[in-house]
Amino acid sequence: LSTWKDRRMKWDSNDWKTDTLNVKSYGRLWVPDINSDKHQTSAQSGEYVQYQNILAKNNGNLTARLEYKIQAHCQIDYTNFPDDRKYCCFTLKSLIYPHYIKYFLSRGERAAQVLEICLAVQRKSMTLRIELTIPMVVSSLLVVIAPFFGTLKDQINVKLFAILIQLLSFTNLASKTPQVGFGSTIPNIYLFYVFTLATTVISLLITLIISAMSRIHRKLPPAHRYTLLASVLNTNLCCGNEVGTVIATDGTSTKDNQNDWLQIHIAINNLISFIIMVAYCFGIVIILCQ
Repeated sequence: LSTWKDRRMKWDSNDWKTDTLNVKSYGRLWVPDINSDKHQTSAQSGEYVQYQNILAKNNGNLTARLEYKIQAHCQIDYTNFPDDRKYCCFTLKSLIYPHYIKYFLSRGERAAQVLEICLAVQRKSMTLRIELTIPMVVSSLLVVIAPFFGTLKDQINVKLFAILIQLLSFTNLASKTPQVGFGSTIPNIYLFYVFTLATTVISLLITLIISAMSRIHRKLPPAHRYTLLASVLNTNLCCGNEVGTVIATDGTSTKDNQNDWLQIHIAINNLISFIIMVAYCFGIVIILCQ
């Protein structure tokens, strides 16, 4: 609400039988000259300042509701995109009577010739966040549980499929970003995408290397303690067994040396997959806590 005093609006309530007067149009009424600091370009941008519900009292006091449409300079924080925050500020001042029109806030601060108004606005788009998050969550889940799909070949195929989902999700995310970009801010959802994709690629490369090493024919058998450790690890994890591989719980090999080496490589892959899963969960917690 805006309040000002006009001595020309005084009248005797005994003569006019009323103490207040509702003014529907302020075309012939003096109103404070209040505009934004961009008044010269306001007509081109569609800005306006007008008064509504003007109430005049017999003592010369007038009260009105000030409506305005003003373009503000905004600083956008894209950290939590798509739930980004905007900090917008604009000023109101008098261009004709800059020394006579002053602003008084309701809490009793001293008068000011320029009124600066700042707003903090946050967008809430749960549907867009779900659309951008669900595919990456599914793909990351595939990477985490890849050892449970069985052979190393199956794990490689699952991780390749996860990378395909992530690339498609990245394309969808790029289409949702602002045309001017994010400036110097890196949104958390981009960190989540990049971290998930990097983790998947690293996991895929490790599985490929272990799969290639497991196909190398070796004449010498591995150390017995390594065979025993691999057998216990693979038996307890119950994942990542190759077709035709028989795991002996007593640490002995039921086939040739190649089978023992294969069990060791499978155990290494399972152990590294577990480490990657822990590191990935820890990294996601850090990203979400930023």
